[in-house]
Amino acid sequence: MQEYIFGIDIIIIFFSEYKDMETGFYCREPKNIATNYLKKAFIIDFLAFFPFFEVLSNLTSHGADEKEYDFLHFVYLLRLLRLYKA
Repeated sequence: MQEYIFGIDIIIIFFSEYKDMETGFYCREPKNIATNYLKKAFIIDFLAFFPFFEVLSNLTSHGADEKEYDFLHFVYLLRLLRLYKA
């Protein structure tokens, strides 16, 4: 369920203005918004969104184990920390 919420959030961020720290103005240009997001936070958001557990379960015959769960929890934690800073 949380993957869907993160996916919707990724879409919203691609259309949301951001404050440029150098100029102090808000950027409303779609190309600049996307570029800024891709450079700064997209990787963490994508890792939180991507269904690693389902993919790993389907690719391996034994299914996912605790190490995969630890990785997912770490990625979710990074994502939540980023949301907390916003």
